[in-house]
Amino acid sequence: MPGESIRERLYEIAAAAPDRIAIVCGGERITFGRLVATATASARGLVALGTAPVALDTVCSLDCVRAVVTILISGRPLVLLDSQLPEDRRTAIVDLSGAQRLSPEAVVALSGRKPLRPLSRADTAVLLFTSGSTGTPKAVRHGQRLWLGQAVDFAHHLDVGPEDRIGSALPIGFGGGMDVVVMALLNGAALHWYDPREIGRDGIEEWVRSNDLTTLHATPSLLRSIVASWSAEAAPRTLRLVTTCGEAVHSADVASARARLGDGFAYCNLSGSSETGNLAFAMVGSGAEVPERIPAGVPGVNKVVRIDSPDASGAGEIVVESEFVAEGYVLGDGTRFEPVDERVRRYRTGDLGRFDADGRLNLLGRMDGAVKVRGYLVEPSEIEAAALRAPGVSEAVVIAQRTDAGAVVAAFVSGPGAREVAAIRRHLALALPSWMLPTHVVPMTSLPRTERGKVDRANLVVPAERPPFAAARPGVELAAAEAWRRELGVAIGRDEDPFALGGTSLGLVRVLARIEAETGRALGVHDVVADASPAGIAGAAGSAAPEALPASATRLGGDAGPVVWAFCGAGADPSCFADLARAYDGTVYALAQHGLERRGVPDWTVAAMVRRHLRTMRAVQPQGPYRLVGHSLGGILAIEVARALRAEGHDVAALTVLDTLLPPGARPVGTGTTPVSGPAIAAPPLVERVRVHARVYTAGVIRREHALQEKVFWEQGVRVGARWRPRPLDVPARVVIAADNPDDPQWWRRILTGPLDIDRVAGDHHAVLHAPTIHTVARARARLSDPLPTAFTRRPNRAARVAVHPVVRSGVCRVGPG
Repeated sequence: MPGESIRERLYEIAAAAPDRIAIVCGGERITFGRLVATATASARGLVALGTAPVALDTVCSLDCVRAVVTILISGRPLVLLDSQLPEDRRTAIVDLSGAQRLSPEAVVALSGRKPLRPLSRADTAVLLFTSGSTGTPKAVRHGQRLWLGQAVDFAHHLDVGPEDRIGSALPIGFGGGMDVVVMALLNGAALHWYDPREIGRDGIEEWVRSNDLTTLHATPSLLRSIVASWSAEAAPRTLRLVTTCGEAVHSADVASARARLGDGFAYCNLSGSSETGNLAFAMVGSGAEVPERIPAGVPGVNKVVRIDSPDASGAGEIVVESEFVAEGYVLGDGTRFEPVDERVRRYRTGDLGRFDADGRLNLLGRMDGAVKVRGYLVEPSEIEAAALRAPGVSEAVVIAQRTDAGAVVAAFVSGPGAREVAAIRRHLALALPSWMLPTHVVPMTSLPRTERGKVDRANLVVPAERPPFAAARPGVELAAAEAWRRELGVAIGRDEDPFALGGTSLGLVRVLARIEAETGRALGVHDVVADASPAGIAGAAGSAAPEALPASATRLGGDAGPVVWAFCGAGADPSCFADLARAYDGTVYALAQHGLERRGVPDWTVAAMVRRHLRTMRAVQPQGPYRLVGHSLGGILAIEVARALRAEGHDVAALTVLDTLLPPGARPVGTGTTPVSGPAIAAPPLVERVRVHARVYTAGVIRREHALQEKVFWEQGVRVGARWRPRPLDVPARVVIAADNPDDPQWWRRILTGPLDIDRVAGDHHAVLHAPTIHTVARARARLSDPLPTAFTRRPNRAARVAVHPVVRSGVCRVGPG
């Protein structure tokens, strides 16, 4: 072990190689000799100010790393305040630690002559604050020896040495980032630091290449982002090692990295905690086959890792015994640490794990979250790995809970295919044993994350367990239940809503086709979308008197309460508003393009579409107040229907526009804003253009397979919408804009001049039709259900309230219905 303290080890390196580069950040660099000399002078000034811990406001700069080294040399405990933490959180950490708060510039500017006290291995180097799994703040006391042990681990497992140029894309304010800083410096390597949260991710590729980095250290989620945006075909020529830490990593992550960055580097995932430091290293050598499931790996140097009270499968609590774990808690549960002898301490992790036949540790989740199904221990990591192999799933987290009724397992998924819940269920049914299949598959636009960049499991709400359901009755009902079982990959009760279990409009088409093949009963989507349960389909098959509505209109449920008219986007059938109907306490009528569901010539102007929809609306609801919701093209129709109703003297109580992308000719002039533009896309071949034109101009006349029918009507609707030219309209309105919509929200103020709310929400164009956004729309009683006060409806235009959510903007390509 090199030395008794961080200070002693740094002095050794500076004496041996004073001219070697120590730190490179923000275009600045410093050698080991100068770093240690200036840090020692500043440390002497720092100890003259007191002995309390020093809370450092971290920023991505050379001075920040110099300040970290200064505090470590001084012997005063270091408290790291990450730049992205809310100020109230940073203030709370300062108060809890009793620290003196300083900026990096203030620390490096200090100078003095006060002698530095000797340091021993057990002396506190860092107070690392973590909320742990409970949310209660804990201050973990890291001794000098923990960090010396970390440095030895990196030298032993990762072969880090003086010839390396270490690239850290991790925040220095958290344990993983601090690990890399100390590991690099104590092994005499050059530290290159780049915090993408402050600088942005666009420059990472250039940073890696221009500095000839030999190692790259990131979180799994950041690595996915780097891989996705890596533009150059050639692999980085000097990169020999990529590591990740902080959260679970999967084989697909490693395979994707190799596909874009080349296979000339080794990969290692680091497991550990604030209490243990490094726990294990999972190394995949350069060119080696990537295992289907990446374990925690081989335990760190000088650590004894054992499984306490293992069950028949070998799973039990992970216990670590070593001199090089944390000294204990300043705040928090002190019973987890216990002495073994004068030097060694035992730490009970509270995590489940087992060793495989090759001596590699596998993590199985928290002990307090472990559940068994039919006597088998559910392994969330195995379910996550299987979910990530499903098409279109880029992230997956599985949470298992015990309830009075039994175990509930929820898989939270995100990615372009996350909303294809039925397809994901079918994939999992082929990949996993039946007892490991999740109770719920929950699609999300993106997984919530903490300020540390980890998945925020506390904000993932596991749905309640499915209640017992009644079996389907013989006949059409049983045929429908079996067709839905094949479609969804899960059994369904006679009264259960298949859309709540992941059903889609395209899936409903397949189900109806199976029912017709088996029973001879032909039904359309419009016949059953209001109630697509097996009982509902059977009822529709035997119903003699369906509601007298045009083919383009469908009642989605509700026999009482205020009526909402929902206008579908281009190519979208009424099922797109199924989530709205489920969440809304009233009656929802969905209006689609004429000819989409049944043979008929579609309308070729917005005015013609509006006239047709008004005839339907007057037949059902002769008088206002009218409440209108429109998605995409439907937003344009809702606006023009509102205009026509107002002109006739009717009350339009509320208008909600869901992610309507304004056509170029409809964008207000003089806003000073231009939309986000993506790369140029080559025009399709002439033959394809002719084929598309032929399909569009025969839309509704020639019946096509459902998916192609939707695409054709999407093309037709886009052409109709492109010719729309808006005029100002004074009605109470709300505009919801998705994250990938490039329009300037303020453009809508030129169009909707009445009381206006504008919300930008996370998610894409179609996500606004699903939870949580559509639930917010449905429950906004003042906008949909309750008539607005007269004084409010007559108020002059006020400044729009724009609620901008933290999202990543991107170019827009509208594909599919809507």
